[in-house]
Formats: sequence, structure tokens, C-alpha cells
Amino acid sequence: MGKIPEVSSLGARIAELQARLDDEWGWHSWHAAFGRYRSFVKSPVFEISFASLIVVNALVMALDVQVVGIDIGAKLNYASYQPTAVTAPWARLLVDRMDLFFGIAFTAEILLKCAALGFGFLKDPWNWIDTGIVCCWYVDVADSALIPVNASLLRLLRLLRLLRLLRLVRVIKAFDSLYLITTALKGSALILTWACVLLLFLQVLAALLLNQVLYAFYFTNERFPISERHQVFAYFGTFTRSMLSMFEITLADFPEICRLLTENVSEWFMLVCIVHKLIIGFAVVSVINGVFIEETFRVASSDNFVMMRAKEKTSKIHEMKMMQLFLQADSDQDGLVSREEWRALLSHPAVQLWIGSMDLDVEDSDGLYDLILAEDKDRGLTMDGLIRGIDRLKGTAKSYDVQLLLRQVGSLAANVDKLNTKLTSSKYQGASVLQNLAGPAEDIGKEGHACQLMRGAAWC
Repeated sequence: MGKIPEVSSLGARIAELQARLDDEWGWHSWHAAFGRYRSFVKSPVFEISFASLIVVNALVMALDVQVVGIDIGAKLNYASYQPTAVTAPWARLLVDRMDLFFGIAFTAEILLKCAALGFGFLKDPWNWIDTGIVCCWYVDVADSALIPVNASLLRLLRLLRLLRLLRLVRVIKAFDSLYLITTALKGSALILTWACVLLLFLQVLAALLLNQVLYAFYFTNERFPISERHQVFAYFGTFTRSMLSMFEITLADFPEICRLLTENVSEWFMLVCIVHKLIIGFAVVSVINGVFIEETFRVASSDNFVMMRAKEKTSKIHEMKMMQLFLQADSDQDGLVSREEWRALLSHPAVQLWIGSMDLDVEDSDGLYDLILAEDKDRGLTMDGLIRGIDRLKGTAKSYDVQLLLRQVGSLAANVDKLNTKLTSSKYQGASVLQNLAGPAEDIGKEGHACQLMRGAAWC
């Protein structure tokens, strides 16, 4: 038993020595610095910086394609194209230097993320895509003959980085509309699939029916000129041609194909084309568009991020309007709106109409002032009090407010019932006096009946 204090003191000395070593080697400061570095790598600033590089990289790739296209046009003697080596000798050098810069920059991005995230780097699929694209860049720079793929296709893979810009939609508030579009498209994937299946089935049915009619009565009929049959065959000669023509009739150029069938085959095809356009090109496509619109509103009303952003935007707009209203009302600029200043403000018809649009009663200005001032009676009506008060009062009563009121009324009715029970069951003389003062026992004032009604309403 005497050795226990020695062991505990030895542990304390070891811990003290460990703390001294940590201080001498700066482990605590190193951990703090690494934490700040890791937070920076995960921050929106880091993502936005490299997203900007991705956009610039796409522009440089567009310049590269433009230079290559001009050189090919010069070799083909197209128009007055001249080689860029003559007209813009700096273009190729600029593209090569920028390509080298972007390759090094994106390599540094991957290394920074690996150092900061560790094994967590492997959990994000975008990190795998970025690593693969950077590896393709190194293969292209070293020797593109190592893999049996065209070097131009390797460069096109870098365009996949543009999809990373969608990750910034949740960070930048200016992209709220874009986030809503992308979220609605993601939520509409199943609807898009079934819409494509429906349209494909209808177009296959129409294409097969039209093919069979033309095979039987037109293509092999020598009575029709061969030039006209060639024209019709170009649109409906095979199943694939017919499918393309049916989609063109439904979604694109309707008159040209309808005129071709009417003039070269028979005027009865005018009726066929019009019926197809009305049923599939108008009715079916309109229903599909309506379903997509409904899905967009459903996503907008159910997505948590969209609802939070909408609520935040509404709150800021309300706060800005109330600040303007307060500055207009505070004529003496003392930071408080008195009752007289409030009356003077509500005397303007424009202010009455604006506040009335919030479902507030502007006829009783003093009553509205007291309701807004409910939480700040001691200090007076401040700007914050005006913002909170109007926000609390505007609009119609919600179900939450009604239920809260019913609960409070029910609690009050229960307390009155308990008090009444105590008074009627008490044997003290004071209780008898109170009961006599309250009135006859038959409840002429119907207080008990009113209490029961309140309790019943609260229970409902």
C-alpha cells in the first residue's frame, strides 16, 4: 500500500517531462498550424481559387482548338485562312506555357489535398477524377505513344473538371438559381427516363406503321417518279431514318416532312401528320413539360438547402424594409420611435397601404404600436424591436399559433377548475364566504359551463 503514492508521483513526473518535450519541440504549435492548414484546404476559398483556374484552363483549351482549326483550314485552303505561325506566332507558345502552368497547379492541388486529408482524400470521387486527369496530362507531356489513345482525347478529358464547378453552387449565394436547376434535374432523372421510354415507344410504333405503308404502296410502285421516291426514301427508307424523321416531326421541323409526304405520296398524309403533331407533338410533350415543371416546384419546396436560402433571403429583405421604415419614422433621430412619431408615420396613405399588405390592421395605430412594443415596453420602440414585432405580427394566424393558444386556454381552464374545486371542497369559513360572494350554486353566470367549453375546445 505504501508504493502507490510513489507510482502516482512517477506518472506525474513522466507527464510533466512529456509536456516539456512537447513545448520544446513545438508539437502543440505544429498541431495548431496543421489544423489551420487543413481548414484552409477544406474552405470555400481554396475550392473557388482552383475552380477559377479550371475556368481559365477551359478558355486556354478553347484557344488551342481555335489555333489548331485555323491551321487545318489553311492546309485545306479554306477561304483565306493562313497558318497561325505566320499570323499569330505567339499563340502556340502561349498555349504550351499555359498548359504547363495548369498541369503544375493541379498537381500541387492534389498534393495539398493529400497532405491535408490523408486517407480521407480517397473518399471523394472527384479526387480520383482529378488524379486521373493529371496522370493523363503527364502521359501526354512525356510520351503520348505509351497508350493507344489520341492525345487530343486526353486533352478533352480535362473538360471533366468543369463539372467540379457544380460543387461551388452550394457555397456561393449568387448561384441559388443554378443550384435549384441542377437539383431539379437530379430529382427529375426518373421522370426523364420514363418520358424517354414513352416517347420512344410512340415513335417506334409510328415509324413502323409508316414504313409498312410506304413499302407496300410507294417505294416499289413504278408509277411514281424515281427522283421523288429518292426524296421520300431519304426520310423514311429505313427504320433508323424513319425514327429520326418522326422525332423531327414531333420536336423540330414539322412542315417540311409533311409537305414532302403530301406532295410526293398522297394528300391523305396531311391528315396523318396533323393528327401525329396534335397528339404526340402537342398533347404528350405538353404533359411531359408540365410534369417537369411540377417536379421543379416540388424540389424547390422540399429541398432543405433551398428552403434555408429562401428563408434567409426573405428575412434579410424584411429586415432591410423595416430599417427603412424605422429611419423614416424616427424624425428626431434619437434611436427610438415614440407613439407620436408612429401616429405621424401611419397617417400617410402609402404607409398604410404598405403595412396593410402584411395583413396588419393600420386603423388602430395605438393598438398596433402596443403589440409591436410588447417586448420592449421599458426601453421604447427600437429598430430591433420593430423588426421582431412586425415579423411576429404580419401574416394570418398559423395552425401553430392556434394550437398554442388552445393549449394556453386549456391550461388556464384546468387551473380555474382546480381553484374552483378547492374553494368548493374547503371547510374553512373563508371559502364559504367566497362561495357566497361568488353567487348561487346553480352557476347562474355559466362560468363552469364556459370553463368546460374552453377545456373541450383545447382538447379538440
